[in-house]
Amino acid sequence: MVTPWFDPGLALRGVDPRSHYVERFWTGVVGPSVVLLARRLARGLDEHPAGYSMAPADTARAIGIGGGLGPNAPMARTLDRACM
Repeated sequence: MVTPWFDPGLALRGVDPRSHYVERFWTGVVGPSVVLLARRLARGLDEHPAGYSMAPADTARAIGIGGGLGPNAPMARTLDRACM
């Protein structure tokens, strides 16, 4: 389940994950799969502001990584990097 998380500090100083800034400066730090995941999650919250259900395997395939869900699968590593 993906739900919005409002942080007043980030609302003032945060960066939209779909911005050119994220693409240019954060892709090399967090990796392209994290940037694609963040953009997909942000778009989903634009379409469903109260939150929505996300199928991890389908989301993984949609951003171009393997659909496996094991602890060492690309999606698990992408989610770990995104949380860091």
